[in-house]
Amino acid sequence: MTIAVSKGSLSDYTFFIMENESTNIHQASQLPTGSLGTAVAQGQKVHGTITIDCPRTDSTVMLTHGSGMSSPISALTIKA
Repeated sequence: MTIAVSKGSLSDYTFFIMENESTNIHQASQLPTGSLGTAVAQGQKVHGTITIDCPRTDSTVMLTHGSGMSSPISALTIKA
């Protein structure tokens, strides 16, 4: 995964997966690798791997502010 910031900065963010049908939520089962999790300034990129254990089903990977689900930044739908 790569996060790039084109305007402003991003310092408090997290990832989770939501199963599309059941809406069950799964959070990272390990700490991110690389520079993911560190602050990202305008024009910078961070890279790494996120590991989230979950069932094989259509899901959505969410990038959110802080640890909450109420402040989404971006989402990517994954087909099983």
